[in-house]
Amino acid sequence: MESADDPNSNSKPAPATGWYQRTKTILSHLWTFGTRTILLAVSVVSIVVLAIPLYSAFFDRSFVIGEFSVPDELQKKGITSGAIGRLFFDRIAEMQSVTRSAVAQSQLGSQKFGSEATTSQVTDIKLPGADVSLTALINQLRALIGPRDTRIVGEIVLIKNSPDPQYRLRAHASGGENWVESKDGPDVEALVKEIAARLVQRFDPLVAAFYYFHTPEDDESKSVSKDEPPESNLDRAINFANGFQSRDKRQQAWALVLRGLAWREKGSNPAETRASLCAAIDMDPSFIPAWRILAGSLRDDGDRDHALYLARRLVRTQPKEPEGYRQLGALRDDCMAGDDRRREGVGFFTQAIQLGKRQSEPDYLSGVDYAQFLYTWYQPVPSPKPEDFVNYMDLAKTYLKEAQERAPEEPSIYTIWARILAHPQDEMRSGPEPSISENERKARESRLLDAELKAKYAFVRDSSSAHANFTMAEVLTDQGAELRNRLLQASRQNLDEHPDEGSLGDKFKKAREILEKATSDATTPDYDAIYARALAGAGALAEAENILNDGDDEDARRHVIQWVRGEMLYNQKRYQDALRHLQEAEKVRTCGPRSNLVHNLIASIHAELPTAHAAAAAHSATSLKQKSRAAASSRGQHKVASLPEPKPACSQWKEPEEKEPSPWPAANEMVWL
Repeated sequence: MESADDPNSNSKPAPATGWYQRTKTILSHLWTFGTRTILLAVSVVSIVVLAIPLYSAFFDRSFVIGEFSVPDELQKKGITSGAIGRLFFDRIAEMQSVTRSAVAQSQLGSQKFGSEATTSQVTDIKLPGADVSLTALINQLRALIGPRDTRIVGEIVLIKNSPDPQYRLRAHASGGENWVESKDGPDVEALVKEIAARLVQRFDPLVAAFYYFHTPEDDESKSVSKDEPPESNLDRAINFANGFQSRDKRQQAWALVLRGLAWREKGSNPAETRASLCAAIDMDPSFIPAWRILAGSLRDDGDRDHALYLARRLVRTQPKEPEGYRQLGALRDDCMAGDDRRREGVGFFTQAIQLGKRQSEPDYLSGVDYAQFLYTWYQPVPSPKPEDFVNYMDLAKTYLKEAQERAPEEPSIYTIWARILAHPQDEMRSGPEPSISENERKARESRLLDAELKAKYAFVRDSSSAHANFTMAEVLTDQGAELRNRLLQASRQNLDEHPDEGSLGDKFKKAREILEKATSDATTPDYDAIYARALAGAGALAEAENILNDGDDEDARRHVIQWVRGEMLYNQKRYQDALRHLQEAEKVRTCGPRSNLVHNLIASIHAELPTAHAAAAAHSATSLKQKSRAAASSRGQHKVASLPEPKPACSQWKEPEEKEPSPWPAANEMVWL
């Protein structure tokens, strides 16, 4: 009998050695291969992820704030060495924060300050088999062979033989850089701020330059000699930019942009402004903030032919960059230009938004600029409301929410958002304002409160910005106007509950104070008009009239000037004079921001004037449907000129831009209104 172990046996192999075993073996190999591949991939990713902070931690220069010796009398007041170090750190961090808000899109890549600023990017990992951490190892290697840190130490001494307590703060930098500064004065905190500012000026002059550009004039401005006037912060910024030299083209381009911005703010030399911005573009054509700032400067100056050339050139040279299409959309900013111009603007902004989604950095600006475009093309809600009506304000808020997700701390998002929320979005009417329900009143109050909160956020983030000041004041005057309307309604209906008159005055007073702090930077008629509105609301009617009368003839014909003047006269019950100015406003435009408010004021005047004006009121009611059509249609006596012939924006650019880029993207990407 043959056994199973007999080599001569003809019996079949056990089932375990058949297909089951082969499948099991293959799966085992696949599992081994897969797990090892995954482990290898994880290891590679980990190495790559750690490589960047490790490289930065080892090779980047670090500034370390060390010990400061402090007199006993100051230590008893809580001014210790640690407190001095914290004051240094806070001042430097403040300057860097202001600098970041001073630039349009990118940060300056400024030098980090603070104890262990470089190694803080590295997770403190214990190395296997050794009782030492990765951070400690890097610090030891840097001390042995790596770049030397710049260490800031110093002392505070009491100056003797002084009638009042006077102190001298000396700071020393040693290591990577050698530097000594000192300053005398009675206020230790002020001494620290000044020395910290000098530290930034020494080691990161571009950050200091942007800080001075973005900071209002203060007591720290100094003259070269006692016989010369104090040097303004703008002059300090220009001097820093003039003396800045770097092998990094991007940093040098930022210095040129800063120079152009500062000259523009001075308002004394437009040629220097344009020359600086053009030089920045020529130095680094990929540096988009230079294009953007130059384009905005040209549009603000009314130089639309050069702005059109700049946008076309940018689209032609960098077709994958959204900025050029954004600029072309922004040039379609006249709501009286007709439906074709509106569709072109929508097309260009759609392309900018689609291109922005493909950028490595999140593009929030396309959404913000498109929201501004929709605000500019505002059309009031017609009555009755058609089914296909598109509420531009609601659509703008959608894009602002997307922009907020990409850049939650950017002030420009909240300024336009606040203006949209505060804008009176009522339907056009043909008679006096009807009584509103309690729910409608609460909805208005909620919207205005939300507008104030957003305006405050932008104002706090960038309180030196004229635009942030303007928005905050505009929202406050809108709140004051709403309270005034409620007060009038309550008095007409003999209601016991009505808003406090003091609250009404506070809104206009606060708006006036905000605008007065920044009037030196405000030169636009819109800014002056809101200032006059705040003055009038606070009871300073004569001052408000003077502000409105100071503009030249061209400014006096602006829609916002005529609207504010008409509103002021209406509130004084000078209906005939108010009607004349409001009708002038409608001659300028019958669409866009505040157009419904102007129309409603006219309707209220017609209803309140004697019966001699009944015909005019009837005519207003008849034309109501025409007035409330989409803002895209041509209206009134306003004739819109075609886009100008493009001219080279910079003198060294000679080739013409012959063809306008198409505003129509692919059909499946179009966002029609």
